[in-house]
Amino acid sequence: MRRPGIVLPDRLLILQNAYYSVISPEGCAAILWKDKNFANEAAEALQLHANKLVAFGVADYSMTTMCGIIGHMGYSNASQVVIDGLGRLEYRGYDSAGLTRVRNRRFMCLTKVAKVGNLVKAIENLGFSGNIGIGHTRWATHGVVSEVNEHPQLTSDGL
Repeated sequence: MRRPGIVLPDRLLILQNAYYSVISPEGCAAILWKDKNFANEAAEALQLHANKLVAFGVADYSMTTMCGIIGHMGYSNASQVVIDGLGRLEYRGYDSAGLTRVRNRRFMCLTKVAKVGNLVKAIENLGFSGNIGIGHTRWATHGVVSEVNEHPQLTSDGL
């Protein structure tokens, strides 16, 4: 039986080319300008990237990566937000792309060899929705380009 818990690490490692926030750009815009249509301006203002977090003492180390990773948790369809983000991150890896979404406490993972467009075509007819998701583009620095090496990956028990 699994028990919920809280993990308190003694070190925090973060990805070098990522941006971090605890509020969505729309939420920030609604607070600062009382108008969610200023989301692009808010996104620019919220750009807390890895090097700044290390400099502020929030993180211990910034790790380099040869891939693109994006996650979303909110009220909108995570699949669409993540796919849009993967399209922007495709230059970070174009050997394969994948998306895992969570809906009703169930994980669904779909990955495809080659560019993000192949993933988009595969998702179109699946009803691949949910409000939590993570996506990954991969540049095959280790292992061959194949379905076995695509990311994200689930464990044998579906987690």
